[in-house]
Amino acid sequence: MRRRIVIVLLSFTVMILLALGHVSADPSFPPAVAPDSSSIPPARPRVLGGPRPAITLPALSPGQGEVRSSIANASGLNSLLYFDDFSRPNSGWATQSTDPGSFKLGYDLDKEEYFIQINVSRYQVYSPAPWGAFENFAFEVQGRPTNNIHVDWGIIFGVIPVDCFCRFYYFAVAPNGRYSLWLLRENPSEPFTQLVGWTDSPVIRQGTAINTLRVERDGASIRLFANGTFLNSVTNTTYMGPVTIALYGAVPEETAKMEFRFDNARLYSLHHFYLPLFAKIKAD
Repeated sequence: MRRRIVIVLLSFTVMILLALGHVSADPSFPPAVAPDSSSIPPARPRVLGGPRPAITLPALSPGQGEVRSSIANASGLNSLLYFDDFSRPNSGWATQSTDPGSFKLGYDLDKEEYFIQINVSRYQVYSPAPWGAFENFAFEVQGRPTNNIHVDWGIIFGVIPVDCFCRFYYFAVAPNGRYSLWLLRENPSEPFTQLVGWTDSPVIRQGTAINTLRVERDGASIRLFANGTFLNSVTNTTYMGPVTIALYGAVPEETAKMEFRFDNARLYSLHHFYLPLFAKIKAD
């Protein structure tokens, strides 16, 4: 009698998972990488006009993410690719100021934070992350505004193409405990589209309190989190494939000098791999 026996190769799977288990245990692996200073793109703020203006952002240097992409493919699920506590001034984020001082970017080494300072009203300023493009990722950062006024800050992601930063998504939060998700298109008449309108959430800490924001881009799915709690998800295929990330702060109305503080930036791979779990064996 011929029988077909399906054998599940659990031992093979277990060995793979055990081999990968050490990857995300240490938040210092791998450390932040400082690119050559000439490769760090400058920030170019734009005056805000209307609810959300089109913004031209600079390019990242080609190939900055190639090494880390190979790490992602080798290391499996939820692997920590990048960690920065902003305790080192050469970890790769832009340090820049303007004359006569409309904005400033830099490190506060005493507090071990990165800051975006805006000194004029109706400005949005961003700081591109010092790595290349990724897909199937999670990015997490702690942030806070220094004043409890009408501002917003958050994460820009899904930037395509990287040579102009003219199309992207961004996840915004405000000091009044609200969040939103926007899509920027190259459409002069209506550049910004709300994917998630401004929504109140009890998990977002108000005022100048620290919030931990996390965005996950997994295929066509976008998932938003604050302080470890899931907020919302959408499915959108406008910008797919490897994309880049930036931090941003915006001052849409007349106000005094404003700073946005950031800490503990983490980039994870959500890389999914396939294992041949089943095999057919013939036996009499």
